[in-house]
Amino acid sequence: MRSLAREALRRLRAPPPATFDGEAEDRYARLRAGSICIAGGKGGTGKSVVCAALGSLLSQRGRTLLLDADFGMGNAHLLQGVDPGRSFADFLRGEIGLEGLLVPRRPGLDLIPVGHGALDRTELSTFEMHRIATGLERLETGYEHLLVDLPAGASDQTLALAAASDVVLLVTNHENTALMDTYAFYKLLSHRRPGVRPLLVVNRVESAELARDTQRRLASVSERYLGHSLRMLGWIPEDPRVRCGLTMTTPIVEREPASPAAVALTELAARVSDALGGSGRAGLGRTLLRRVGYSPRSR
Repeated sequence: MRSLAREALRRLRAPPPATFDGEAEDRYARLRAGSICIAGGKGGTGKSVVCAALGSLLSQRGRTLLLDADFGMGNAHLLQGVDPGRSFADFLRGEIGLEGLLVPRRPGLDLIPVGHGALDRTELSTFEMHRIATGLERLETGYEHLLVDLPAGASDQTLALAAASDVVLLVTNHENTALMDTYAFYKLLSHRRPGVRPLLVVNRVESAELARDTQRRLASVSERYLGHSLRMLGWIPEDPRVRCGLTMTTPIVEREPASPAAVALTELAARVSDALGGSGRAGLGRTLLRRVGYSPRSR
């Protein structure tokens, strides 16, 4: 198990592939963070645990920013063991910029938390989404990766953030209710961003065969009704160390890096990094600005 963990870390820390400017390429794209939205139609699939682990692992490859986008019930700061400081409500009131919420988690990893009971609502206005997009557009040039921990469900703002990201990671498990909600999210996202193909992570399964069966069930429905399906990125085994550590403030990949779940998450992070290398970096904030009715001035 330790040798598998070392090999996955070696792949993750390998330098990213070189890119070459094309005539139509945005010459500023390389300066913007590659964005990954971690989503899940159903709560309780382990989405935030996966996001916390990816934040720790991707920060070893390049400076990483983690945004807690569960504006009503965000808990990313608890999983990272940091004090949120200022509240997200302070930002929405215009008292501080988005950068005023930044909390260092470790060298190379910063967090934008929601805070303790910051908001009394989960839905934001178009103007508030515009403010978030503007703040991200300023910040994303200072990072290699931008991770967004989305809330469960498929609200307009959740779909907007997912549709504007470079990579969408859907975390599910093998339960029927989770699969139904995952398909529903995929369907709504496809309407918002035609042709999108999220990456699927099956969490808390007993075997690779059960994970493949989960993917086949989703593929059968999505191919029939949408004409395309999610691409399986990996699976994470059921691991009692994760469940026992949910009250702890350190991601399992740091706490017990040789555990089965941590090894799988380390391999997953390497694959996410590879997926980012094969996609364009449009900039989450910049793309979101366009989608909420604002187009940044040409540079």
